[in-house]
Amino acid sequence: MAQRFFFPVIVGSLLLATGSIWLRQVSLIVPEPYLDEVFHIPQAQAYCEGKWHIWDPKITTPPGLYLIAQVLGPITKYFSTSGCDTFSLRLQNCFAVVVAIPIVAGRLHKLLQSQADSRGAGKPATNSPGGGRASYFTVHTALNVALFPPLFFFSTLYYTDPWSVFWVLLAHPVLCSSGASRWRALLGNSILFATGILALLFRQTNIFWVTVFYGGLNIVQRLESMSTQPAAMNAKVLTFQDVATRSWKSGYIYDPLVCEAWFEDYLKATLSLFLAALGNIRPVLLTTIPYLALLGTFGAFTLWNGGVVLGDKSNHVASLHLSQILYIWPYIIFFSFPLVYPYVAKALPEGTVSRLLGFSNSPIRIRPRLSIALAFAGFMLCTVHFNTIVHPFLLADNRHYMFYVFRWFLLRHPATKYFAVPVYLVCGWTAITALGGAQVPADNNARTKTLREKGGGGNKLATTRSNKVSFVIVWLAATALSLVTAPLVEPRYFILPWVMWRLYLPNSVFLAERASNEKGSRSGTLAYLKSILDCGFRNRVWIETAWFLLVNFLTMYAFLYRGFNWHQEPGNVQRFMW
Repeated sequence: MAQRFFFPVIVGSLLLATGSIWLRQVSLIVPEPYLDEVFHIPQAQAYCEGKWHIWDPKITTPPGLYLIAQVLGPITKYFSTSGCDTFSLRLQNCFAVVVAIPIVAGRLHKLLQSQADSRGAGKPATNSPGGGRASYFTVHTALNVALFPPLFFFSTLYYTDPWSVFWVLLAHPVLCSSGASRWRALLGNSILFATGILALLFRQTNIFWVTVFYGGLNIVQRLESMSTQPAAMNAKVLTFQDVATRSWKSGYIYDPLVCEAWFEDYLKATLSLFLAALGNIRPVLLTTIPYLALLGTFGAFTLWNGGVVLGDKSNHVASLHLSQILYIWPYIIFFSFPLVYPYVAKALPEGTVSRLLGFSNSPIRIRPRLSIALAFAGFMLCTVHFNTIVHPFLLADNRHYMFYVFRWFLLRHPATKYFAVPVYLVCGWTAITALGGAQVPADNNARTKTLREKGGGGNKLATTRSNKVSFVIVWLAATALSLVTAPLVEPRYFILPWVMWRLYLPNSVFLAERASNEKGSRSGTLAYLKSILDCGFRNRVWIETAWFLLVNFLTMYAFLYRGFNWHQEPGNVQRFMW
């Protein structure tokens, strides 16, 4: 029991210490508002003074951030001269990242894992939220979400991102649910609507997460509960016509596990969900009442405002920017490489790194077929050729890392951007496949026992927590809608897609096993490298923590101590940031 509470205390202390150091250094070296803080901080201070009629026309987002200052100001004033000075306002964001977000993310992760266990065939495994390692994975996941570099960086700058993430997570239906009775359902829908509105007060694109993503997941869950035909049949033999007929007539849901799905399964699942929803339109509409109310409210605001953004509309015109869907894949893999590198290795041709490092026998079974890979590569090439948008702000500001990504790599030569397509393809396949976990036979041979020990799994090692295809479809839809309308490429825009991907990532128990069971293995550098890589998911989560700490240290150091000057603004130190 003591060990169960000891780990959360250690993790909380680590997070608080890291956040405190970061806040202290920023306050000492950059005491004045920096970059977008020049707009946000004076606006919050105007609200603190009761000047509600004042609004900076350069601010594009709603006033949620400044309303939070009204609530937390009386508390943060005990740590500074007032509740709305620069330090106090930054402290409020630091509180969001090191306290509020980890608590909500941890709770949400635990409920999602419990929900996945309840839908499985057997009882929860040892490392499930109901088992002995429940607090371990939940707390550690919450820690890593808070340490996610693009999010943690803005914990001490007065930007909208920390509180935006908090309210979107808090609006998750799993957290808002109050029960099955009529009054409890009404209470849950009211809470969901209220938290959704609060999320929209921080960023307009949150509409896609609180309606499309959460609403889509709720619709799938409702359709599955209403289906009159069990999904235990041999679904793989069903044709498109079979799926369409059964979905329309009996509400059958074709929704295989990601770890078992091929590309055509995603098409079948989309068709099945669409027809099943049409066939049960009344209960589906009842399920989506709070989400339709949110959409209606947002639509009314857009009409009243004459557009989505509040201010500076000429520089924030919505456009179709399909390349954003490509940029997110390297983004996910760069930050989550410690968790997904077995998938990356497996995506490579046999006989290369995959075999060299011992991944050729890993339980990852599905590699994209050549025809499908070529089709997606063709789509990506067309997207890169016809829809690469370079916003004027992107190449006009060398303080942001994306400036160097485009200047040094994607735009270095007219042909360079096309060479990035294989990277998009491999990273996209890796990120999607990782959502399926890995299937391991539930027998008792030596290989299974070895994997069981490495992963800390229970008696039955076959994957029960693999996400279903429907989740990937809904997540992709919300991600695409939230990104493709933004002409500017900013790492901050990808924070929520990554957070949702990370919270739903299965606690896979596999990794490469040595084919010889460590007998007769060669010594030397290669064997040492294999011993490092041959670790379970629990150890890879620790590697993820170390990776995040390293990236945070480097970006914090660059921001604080590697400033530079623009000749047109002498004396003003410019700083590197996301």
